[in-house]
Formats: sequence, C-alpha cells, structure tokens
Amino acid sequence: MASLIAAVVAVTAAEADFRYPYDVRTSPPQGWTTGLKQVLLIRADFSDLSSTLSLAATVSGMEKVRQKYVAMSYGLTDMNVTVSPVYILPNTASYYAKAGWEVLANAMVAAASADYPLDADGGVYDRIGFQYPPPPKAAGNILSGGIAMCGNKWFWIPGGGGGSTIFQVIHAEHEIGHTYGSGHDGYWRVTDGDPISPYGKAHETGNPYTIMGGGGPIKGDFTAKAKEQFGWAQSQLVITSGTYRLYRIDHPQTVGTPKGLKVPIPGEAPGVYYWLEMRRNFTTNSYEQNGLNILKAYDEFRIGTCLLDLNTPGSSLADAALQLPQTFSDGKGVTIRATDKGGVAPEEWMEVEITVP
Repeated sequence: MASLIAAVVAVTAAEADFRYPYDVRTSPPQGWTTGLKQVLLIRADFSDLSSTLSLAATVSGMEKVRQKYVAMSYGLTDMNVTVSPVYILPNTASYYAKAGWEVLANAMVAAASADYPLDADGGVYDRIGFQYPPPPKAAGNILSGGIAMCGNKWFWIPGGGGGSTIFQVIHAEHEIGHTYGSGHDGYWRVTDGDPISPYGKAHETGNPYTIMGGGGPIKGDFTAKAKEQFGWAQSQLVITSGTYRLYRIDHPQTVGTPKGLKVPIPGEAPGVYYWLEMRRNFTTNSYEQNGLNILKAYDEFRIGTCLLDLNTPGSSLADAALQLPQTFSDGKGVTIRATDKGGVAPEEWMEVEITVP
C-alpha cells in the first residue's frame, strides 16, 4: 500500500502549485456535496482559435451531467446550470497554453464578470467551469486535457477542437467529480499473478466501472468510498467476522443499505480498507452481473481507489469481480467469500462471508 500512497502524493503534489482561490481544499465546508448547486460554465475562444461547440450542444450536455449527478446521489444533489455566451480572450491559444490554468481562469472570470455576479472567489456560484478550444500541442505547454481542484469549485473542460461538435459528457462528469472531492479510481497493477502483490503498483486511473476511472457516462458511477464521503450512501465497517449483505451501488432508486462494506487491512496504515461494492449496470459483463468488486483505498477525502483484479491479475479488468462462490484471501487473516445473491432491480443484493483477524 505504500506504493498507493506514494502515487497519490505524487498526483496531489501538482495540485499544490495552485494558489488561492484555485487551491485544493482538503476539508470542504458542510453541505459541499449535497443540495442544489449553482453552476456557471464560462465559454471563451482565444484570439486566434475558436471552438466548434455550439451553445445548444453545451447546454444539452450539461443537462445530461446534471441528470447523472441527481441519479448517482439518489437525489441528494442537483445543479442549476448557467452557460455563458462565448467571450473572446485578448491573447492567443499558445499564450494561455504556456501561461497555465490560473492565467486562463483569471482571464475568463474577468471577461464574464460584467454579465454575472462574479468576484475573485467565484461570487455566488458553487461550481465554476471553463470551456475553451484545446490549444495545439507544443513544447512548454501547461494546459493539457482537463483539470479540476478537489473540493473546490473550479474545473477546466476544453472542447470543440478539431471541428468536433460533440460535448464530452464524461469529461465534464469526471472533472466535476473532483470538485465534489473524489480522487481518481485506478487499479492495482501486478505482473506476478497475485492480485494484491506487494510488488504491484497503483495505476492512477483505469477502473472501467467508475466515472473517475474511465467508465462511460451512462454506466459509470462513483465508488462506495466516494458516496460515503459525499454523504450519499452508507458503507458498513466490518470489524467482526460474519455474513454481511450489501446492495448495488449504481441504481438511483435502490433503497437497500449498506451499499458498501469496508474491511480494515491488517498491517497497513490506519484507515486503509478493502472496499466491497456491487454493480449491475454493465449488463453484458457476466462477471459484474454475478459478482462484486473489491478495491483498496485510504479512507481520506480526495484520495482515490485501486480496483483488485481477482481472476486474471495483470491481464484484464473485465473479470475483476469476485464471483459466487469464490473466496479472496489476503494472507493476513482477511478472507472474503461470496455466498449468495438475490433481489430484483433495483434492489439486487449479495451476501459475503467475511473473516477478520
């Protein structure tokens, strides 16, 4: 797990370079992840480069994002989205690409402040996004892809480059996920066939079942860890051996609880757990339909997760899920055995027999 924590530190070190008001917040204020959020998406073109995304495409895309967040949160959060007209910035794409995220954000906030109640801290808005055409790649560029500040209101989502007229919904969902406080969802990459190999390394992204790892805008969702920290869904702490039931994590109408189980990992730092969750949206994946996923994660705000590949470690994450009646044993005294499943949509459940030291 030292490799996981080292990877997280390396990722978040880059965020530390951002200064107020664009800095990372390790402890957002109460209510940051629930309730109605006022969202302003500021659109801008560079003096020498224009986006090909229309206002209609952007508004439609952000409405899909809004609906997704309502569904993933079981109605506990919502968004009132305002999309600005396009402002023409005074400098070139190359200038902003090399000047960096903060310079671009300052220019876009300044351009929009005549039309919206903005100040240096974002004014009345809970989330503020920046949409602009992606600058051409070049040596020395700082702008690359999108970015967002964990636990803060700011996110950057380039779009409309190369003639594209499609708003990338998954890109917006992902970056806004950072503003809610989620880190990336990756996997434990191994080469020796052991799913929890001490020689493995944390791959920062790549979990194909979550929007913070690479899952699509329709089927992907947050992890049980993220939903617990957001106050959207309960996970149960397992400190006593026994049989436990958990319910699917990825349906907006699932009432059953808990939607996750977390098991302390012996010998690891305090707060490091195996997180168990079950998904049923990936209907063509028989492993996901009949099993549950196990992730390793440090239980701290903005730190991501690592999916364990339990069937073909190091080969394919398509069969990562623990199957009935498969047993996972970590050699440290923890065993997890899938024993039963049942229920009908949206109340599917699985039972697991868990042994702890």
